[in-house]
Amino acid sequence: MLPRPPASAGIGELNVALPLPALPVPQLPGGNVIGVPGIGAVDLGPALAALVGAAGPLLSVKDLTADAGATGQAGTPALSGTSRIGALSALGTTLSTTDAVDRNLTLDSQTLDPSKLDVTKVLAPAGVDLVMLQNALQPVLDTLPDLAVPATALRVRTTPGEQLVSGDKLTRRALHVRVELAGTPLLDAVVGEATVDATGVGCGSIAAAALGLGSTKSGCTTRRLTLIDVVQKGGRVFLQGAADPRRFADKTVRIRSLWNRRTVATLKVPKSGLFMTDAKLPPVSLRHTNAARYRASIGTEKSLALKLERRMIVTGTRKAGTRKVTLSGRISRPLATPVQTVTVTRQVSCGKESVVARFKPAGDGRFKATLNAPRADRVYTFRFRSRVRFSTSYPTLYQTFTLPQYVVGT
Repeated sequence: MLPRPPASAGIGELNVALPLPALPVPQLPGGNVIGVPGIGAVDLGPALAALVGAAGPLLSVKDLTADAGATGQAGTPALSGTSRIGALSALGTTLSTTDAVDRNLTLDSQTLDPSKLDVTKVLAPAGVDLVMLQNALQPVLDTLPDLAVPATALRVRTTPGEQLVSGDKLTRRALHVRVELAGTPLLDAVVGEATVDATGVGCGSIAAAALGLGSTKSGCTTRRLTLIDVVQKGGRVFLQGAADPRRFADKTVRIRSLWNRRTVATLKVPKSGLFMTDAKLPPVSLRHTNAARYRASIGTEKSLALKLERRMIVTGTRKAGTRKVTLSGRISRPLATPVQTVTVTRQVSCGKESVVARFKPAGDGRFKATLNAPRADRVYTFRFRSRVRFSTSYPTLYQTFTLPQYVVGT
């Protein structure tokens, strides 16, 4: 339950200049290499290219921040990332700071005056003094005609809040921007990036507790792969699981939706054995049914299938003082009349379950319990049980319970 301090990256204001070498260089009528009396042949190309870029920045980003952190929640490393962009524009066009953008923008046409070239960017013969070059070249530049640079269409793609998860590592990118000119990449840049690695976060050996590793006592599972939790959070399904790291570290675990037998997520098992990922929600027609189930597999090893929606769930875990932890949750309606008692059991390693608390939930089904937490080298497994009505039409009660909740000592 000890947090990993968040990593962060912040930029007050950033202007990215257009990488001009990828743009067509304007050409003088006789070419960009000209003869200068007393100097010889000089190349005006680099100076002309620099003059094209005087129109302004390709990208402007203001008040940008990115943060990433890792904490142990209910014994499981939880990675999270946040980012913010105050203002974003490309070629002077305001873009969304929260949604991905894919647009064609135009770099306006320009008229270039060769007399205003930066002489320091002119390629001259070796050994030519800059003052000598300036004095000899400027009269020639003053006679050259203006150059018309046509408008240029650019494809600009921006992705705010891009997030990458690989094993125990999370990278939060405040902004990823790509620019193309006629299908040719011109710019591919990440602006504001924060990375956090959950390896070593003080969350204890949850994989060992979930799989019963290192114990021969009854009450331990014989499986070496399990799903710990499947729950809807916002518009996604979040999945947590554990695999025996001695056998499956760095192996690919696949999560499948059982109603259509499709793979919804693949990821590598980290060295801790714990893995986390997310997936799209099932179709609305299936979301609230028993068919909405998920299973993890590594080769021929398979976990039990977990249902997305359960009548009783734990929604939060927090430290509540020395060797104390508070777990909160809810029971979905319809509740029993009167509301039935919630019984909390605790299991240490794979030992016998014991009842550690009994209480009545609130009238809306919400509950909260403060329980003794384990010492630093142990994991407690808590489970909440109660009885509810199947539906408003049937008074018969049946048992409901949460998935096991793993709590690590600190």
